[in-house]
Amino acid sequence: MGDGGDMNTTHVDRLVGSRLKSIRGVRNLSLSELAQSAMLSVEDYVDAEAGARRFRAAELFRIAKKLDISMADILEVLDGSSRAVVDDVR
Repeated sequence: MGDGGDMNTTHVDRLVGSRLKSIRGVRNLSLSELAQSAMLSVEDYVDAEAGARRFRAAELFRIAKKLDISMADILEVLDGSSRAVVDDVR
């Protein structure tokens, strides 16, 4: 993993990555396009999308801008997973 890697990723990280993968597919964008917009290597982007690495807030902001969506659109996947969010805070 690259510089932004985090061995303590959580269910929330996987949900966010899965959400981005879905939106990326709908928008017909490649991994390399979103990695470049996030200023990440393709490897780091793939790891983050898979939930094996955490996205940083600035990376999510740049991705949202590229996808022409809000940060809330990315994080709305957590609305149905509030228990996971609470568990991660503990």
